[in-house]
Amino acid sequence: MTLSPYQLPTYPRDVIELVGIALVLAGIHYSAPLSVRDALVFNHGQVRGYTLLTAAYVHASEPHLLQNLDGYVRIVGFPYLYSLASNVRR
Repeated sequence: MTLSPYQLPTYPRDVIELVGIALVLAGIHYSAPLSVRDALVFNHGQVRGYTLLTAAYVHASEPHLLQNLDGYVRIVGFPYLYSLASNVRR
């Protein structure tokens, strides 16, 4: 009897991928020089077109990063746990 791809245990891979996204965002924030971060952060007072793309990855401050990661955990965590509990993960 062979298992379909949906029956294989993929939970560790899922967790690695979900946590990996948060680690990439934190890595960008803590490794990029302040001058680079300032140039890539979206500024409402001085809008530069390219910051519309970079704003999703570069955060203006540590509290801003932590608030976005908190929202990410809440938005991604609940549906993922629900899909596991209802056995409809795809």
